[in-house]
Amino acid sequence: MSNKIVKKKVKKKQGIKEFARLNSWNIALALSIMLFVLSIITGGFSFEKQSITGDVILTTSNGGKLDFDLFVMSECPYGIQAETIAGDVLKAFGKEINFNLYFIANKVSDTEFQSLHGPEEVEEDKRQLCVAKYYPETYFNYILCQNENIKSRKDLSITWQDCLKENNMNVNKIQECMDEEADELLSENIKKAEELKVTGSPTIYFNGVKYNGARTASAFQKAICDIDSTLKGCSINLNTTQAQAPTGSC
Repeated sequence: MSNKIVKKKVKKKQGIKEFARLNSWNIALALSIMLFVLSIITGGFSFEKQSITGDVILTTSNGGKLDFDLFVMSECPYGIQAETIAGDVLKAFGKEINFNLYFIANKVSDTEFQSLHGPEEVEEDKRQLCVAKYYPETYFNYILCQNENIKSRKDLSITWQDCLKENNMNVNKIQECMDEEADELLSENIKKAEELKVTGSPTIYFNGVKYNGARTASAFQKAICDIDSTLKGCSINLNTTQAQAPTGSC
C-alpha cells in the first residue's frame, strides 16, 4: 500500500475524530444553553413547588421589592389572626418584601396613649416596637409567641420575658428600651395609621393599596404576586385549603 493511500486514511480518521469531538462539544453547549434558558423561565432547575422550611421569620424594613403594611392592635383577636397568616407569608418571601407593622392607638400626651383594649395593650405595643428596634430580623417570632399567650389568656406583663428568652433576646435591653425609648417609638409608629385614617384592626396595604380580600396565606401571596410575579416567594406552595380567618375587626 502506497504512502499516499496511508496518509489519506490517517487524515480521514483524524477528520472523523475531529468532527465527533466538535459535534459532542456543540451538543453539550446547546444543552447548557437550553438549561440556562429554562432556569431563567422557571426560576430554578426544579419544576416542583418549594415548601416552607425552618421556624425563623425574616423581616425587613427596606430593600425589598414590595411593601406589606399591617395595621393592628396588639391584643385584637382579629389582628392576631392576621399576624399569624402574615407569619407564613414572611417565611415564604423573607427579604423580598418590606414588612411594616403599625399600631392603632391615640396619643393623649408625650407619655400617655389610649388603645381599645386598655393600658395593657399599649404596653405590649411598646414592647413589640422595642423588640423590633433591637431584633429587626426576628422580632416577629416574639410577636407570635405573645399571641399564643393572649389566646391562652395569660398575663402578658409576665410572659413577655419568657418569649424574649425563648427567642434568644436580651430582657434587660428591652426593659431599658421600655423605660427610655418606648413612648417615642409608639408616638412615631402610630402616625401612619393616623395619616391613612386607619381605625380597624387588622387593616392591610400592599404597595400602598388597601387590601380587602380573603385572610389566608395563599390569598396574601396571590395579592403580592399579582403585583410582582418575579418574586421567589411566588413559587412556594402556601396552603390553598386553609380556612379563611374571620373578616371582623376591632
